[in-house]
Amino acid sequence: MKLNTNNILIFLLIILLFGEIKVITDINNHNERIKEVNRVLELNFVERSIEGTGSMKPLLNKNSYNDLKTINRKISVNETLRIGRIYVYQKDNGDLIIHRLLGVYKVSNESIYVFKGDNNQFVDDPVNRTQIIEEATAIKLLD
Repeated sequence: MKLNTNNILIFLLIILLFGEIKVITDINNHNERIKEVNRVLELNFVERSIEGTGSMKPLLNKNSYNDLKTINRKISVNETLRIGRIYVYQKDNGDLIIHRLLGVYKVSNESIYVFKGDNNQFVDDPVNRTQIIEEATAIKLLD
């Protein structure tokens, strides 16, 4: 094949075309990886709005912000919980409560969990492990 201007242009076009395909493939792979990370985060984390009850003041004080949310990590029933951490549990009536875990006690060979809002005078009614669904991991403040 004789090298002429047309052949050189076609050769350069092919190089550029394959080069762009590789770049586009790399960008698509990167975007797919980002989507996968987001899917994992969505499966394991949830963002919840905080109602202004004042039970967790001063840490969770909605009155100081236009919007206050927690970023919570979903937890499994088999996961060990830590005293002093803040968890979300679901009451029998379906309400979600975000309070600090004060203690775990054995009653009739079953564990019960005792929570209290930081600003509350009294502890909450005891809950069982299946009612505890999330651990608070971050606070999102929006002015």
